[in-house]
Amino acid sequence: MPGGESGLTMKRRFIENISLMSSPRLTLLATLSLVLFSASGHLHAGASNKSGNPFGNGTFFQNTGTFSAVVRGQNLSGTMIFSTGANTNTSTNSATGSSSGTTTISYLGGTDSNGATAPAGIYTGNATGTWDPSSGTISGQIWGGYSLSGSNSVNVATYDPITGLTNYGTKYINDASYMSGNFYGSAQNSYPNQTFTAQGTLVQQELAGTSLDLVEITIPISVQGLRIADSYSTFSTLPQSIPYSTTIYTNN
Repeated sequence: MPGGESGLTMKRRFIENISLMSSPRLTLLATLSLVLFSASGHLHAGASNKSGNPFGNGTFFQNTGTFSAVVRGQNLSGTMIFSTGANTNTSTNSATGSSSGTTTISYLGGTDSNGATAPAGIYTGNATGTWDPSSGTISGQIWGGYSLSGSNSVNVATYDPITGLTNYGTKYINDASYMSGNFYGSAQNSYPNQTFTAQGTLVQQELAGTSLDLVEITIPISVQGLRIADSYSTFSTLPQSIPYSTTIYTNN
């Protein structure tokens, strides 16, 4: 062909280009390019595109976790440990005597609005907690107590003005001191640390002797805590002694 390559030359060059493209080096480069292109457009399984975190909940922390916290209030201080999220340990549940948290509260005593006095004591019990990654809030409950004089009884006589009879019986008393309440606050995420601060209220209750005056004191509390594990932990549930009384009449 005038001013150009012949048909045979062009055919030979085309075959050489095809052979070059099929060389092992270019085949490897093409494969790597395909892998990189695919990886750039897709996340690994379980990953998230929310701030680059790996758990898909907007934070760098798992939904499950165990927290340790300090509780403070007037004449009151204590500690608690609780877990949040789903219990993945199917061998433990509340029916078999496990809970999601434990607490110990030291109370120096106080006086309620009626002037009744609550003695000092150590309250041991249970705790629960919930962390909401979407809102960044954390909340929980605390309850615990201890026995005072335990179960005792007193004879009673009650006059019935309708029948004109006096009813005799026995009043059984479970004289215990009990404290329960809740807290609510927000979590602060600064990977690898996650902390929280919360406010709440504890209510201390007990029966005062055989007079059965109910002592009730409301105590504002502050709670500060730190994530100590990314797994769910279970704790032995502590039985609670609740203050109560009941009367059984023997002449009815």
